[in-house]
Amino acid sequence: MSKAEIRSEMNAREFQWNAERDEALLELNAADRRNLRRFDELTETMFARLYHEALHAYLENYLYPRSQYDVPVWLHEGLAQFFQNGRLEADTLRIDSLPREALLTVQRDLASGRPVSLAELLETEDFEFISGERRRQLYAHAWALVYYLAIEQGVIGTESLERIVTRRSEALEDETQRKAAQIARFQELVDRPLFDFQQLWHEAMLELKP
Repeated sequence: MSKAEIRSEMNAREFQWNAERDEALLELNAADRRNLRRFDELTETMFARLYHEALHAYLENYLYPRSQYDVPVWLHEGLAQFFQNGRLEADTLRIDSLPREALLTVQRDLASGRPVSLAELLETEDFEFISGERRRQLYAHAWALVYYLAIEQGVIGTESLERIVTRRSEALEDETQRKAAQIARFQELVDRPLFDFQQLWHEAMLELKP
């Protein structure tokens, strides 16, 4: 090959190498962005779980130990989800953020024609949140109820909430009586019949935007 042909071949090979290098760098940068997004997702999921379990631990160790109090499971799980979805903005913790999946689950459930009724939610036992068929729905509705009580009704964090938390020594052994007492205490808390409150609550949930 002549010097001109060699120079032309080298220029062509260099151009091709530069193009391949640039393409590889683009792929690496794209992979880095995907990895960072995935890392952020996993980190957010991890901290949400930590916040969730920390709230359970706080209730158990500082407010209502299970050995002394009977805290309704919907309240325990609803509060845990409520705080796990909190967001720090500057030096302020905002607890009014809307978890997209939970809200959409509630809204789809309400539109289905057979949603989890308020009475069902209030009477739900612990095991149903662990392995029941409607586990996902129950968690979503528990969050929605606590959100509504906190943001719209303003009863979370007040002394009136004590009305639905009973001491073990005062708990009724008969299951039917116990469930009836739970509903009666809840109606006292919200100061209206269960059905009326349910309508207001469901309407408010359907108006929220994820």
